[in-house]
Amino acid sequence: MPPIFALIQESGRISDEEMYRVFNMGLGMVLVCSEQGAAAVQQALREARAVGRVVRQAGDEQVIMA
Repeated sequence: MPPIFALIQESGRISDEEMYRVFNMGLGMVLVCSEQGAAAVQQALREARAVGRVVRQAGDEQVIMA
């Protein structure tokens, strides 16, 4: 979460629930890569974080957020 959101939340005494509802504090940009490429991505993009993985389930692919 960018520091400005903490300042807004504290100054306005805003609940976490309201912050997420109003400011849509989601993931932002998502990059999908192979497990083997994850380390290279994180090295190139220092703020990158692993947030999930794609797994096969009953013939379909499903994203599992971890």
